[in-house]
Amino acid sequence: MKTKQTKGFSTKTIALTGILLAICIVFQFFKGISPYISGPVVNACIIIATFAAGLPSGIVISILTPVIAYFIGATPILSVIPLMLPVIMVGNAILAIGAWVYTKNKDSFVKACILLVIFAGLKAAFLGGMVTFVMLPIFGTNIPEAKQAAMRTMFSSTQLITALIGIAISIAVWKLIPSSLKAQIKE
Repeated sequence: MKTKQTKGFSTKTIALTGILLAICIVFQFFKGISPYISGPVVNACIIIATFAAGLPSGIVISILTPVIAYFIGATPILSVIPLMLPVIMVGNAILAIGAWVYTKNKDSFVKACILLVIFAGLKAAFLGGMVTFVMLPIFGTNIPEAKQAAMRTMFSSTQLITALIGIAISIAVWKLIPSSLKAQIKE
């Protein structure tokens, strides 16, 4: 008797998602050195997961990376405002959706790249807006203004820069993977 397999959650998908998540975990430890090391790698892993295994894989990494960052203490704002977790998850998911849209526009590489850059901007705008207009005014009243300013920067322009670097990394890596291997991954 044949069992029906749920699309998006094959053994290969789970394995690939796990490998990319492991890469994210390793790079979370570099966040204390610079968000420009960990951020681009996490964003690239979200994008590559979506390219290779579909939107569910990108969403899983989008959700799990901030949770892991919280438990290893890699993101200081999460210790001050734990409710940032779902905000970061949604921001990451916006980038995963952008990667999924990219895969649906294979006819024009330039158009696909522009769309992905737009989604990077949407991620940064969403995170920046949530930090500036919701999280800090409601939950960050005890945080000194200098730290609030740093948080606003971290969740706006820094997010945009790291997302754009992550896009460049993911497209370069994806272009280097032979078509035959891409086909095997997606089987």
